[in-house]
Amino acid sequence: MAINREKVLEAAQKHIEKQKYDKAIVELRRVVDAEPSDARTLHKIGELQAKQGLYPEAINTFETVGKLYADGGFSHKAVAVYAHIRELLAQRVPQLAVRYGHIAPKLADLYRQIGLTSEALALLVEVANDLQRQQKTAEALAVFRTIAELDPTNPLPQLQVAEALSRAKDLDGAVAAFKAAVALLVQSNRRDDAIQVIERLLQHRADPPHARLGAELYLSRNRPPHDAMQALAKLQICFQQNPHDVEVLGLIARSFEMIGQRDKAAGVHAEIARIRARG
Repeated sequence: MAINREKVLEAAQKHIEKQKYDKAIVELRRVVDAEPSDARTLHKIGELQAKQGLYPEAINTFETVGKLYADGGFSHKAVAVYAHIRELLAQRVPQLAVRYGHIAPKLADLYRQIGLTSEALALLVEVANDLQRQQKTAEALAVFRTIAELDPTNPLPQLQVAEALSRAKDLDGAVAAFKAAVALLVQSNRRDDAIQVIERLLQHRADPPHARLGAELYLSRNRPPHDAMQALAKLQICFQQNPHDVEVLGLIARSFEMIGQRDKAAGVHAEIARIRARG
């Protein structure tokens, strides 16, 4: 049924001026019924619902507005609406945060669409941490994966993915994510952090290449006797895989020398000479 839009809006405004918000909403609903895509009028309805303390209703209305803007390609406007929903949830009805847990990921996606990657990442970290507190491991892992994709040069998301996979008992996945984090840390010359992550990786699997890398990092840091002992522990994994690897034996000799066990170092050097002599 056709309506006189201007007259209906005038009637609504008069009700608003008299603070008769419920009657104003009735009039505004007539406009929306005639034109369901009228985001501005819907937004006004949401504001009036909020004025009446009808926060769940207001949030639902604002969410419809946000979807209209997002679907229409008005991402900046959609961001403002979804951010307002987040404020309402935090300030007025925090008990409904779980019910509306989908709002934050949607806002993060909109941030990403308009190039606000840092804001998107910060919000996704918050979402993932909330999911972890709710013990929703699979959902948290999915968010951490998204973070890692958005910020591929940052080792922290890879670590978060690794730990989430570890909690989920996905050993292969956890080890792969730990390796990715190690690679990024080594690339950025963060030796101490790389050592810590290698230690965590080796708790999951005795991986000879990363055991050797860990030994090399300990030896390059050169804090005897601790680092030499740690290097020897890692090199034992490599030695068990191949006791004739002269490069590993050379690292073992360096470790013995670092802790002052020169006789043992000499014995290892002699073994290296025998291996090389055998060709």
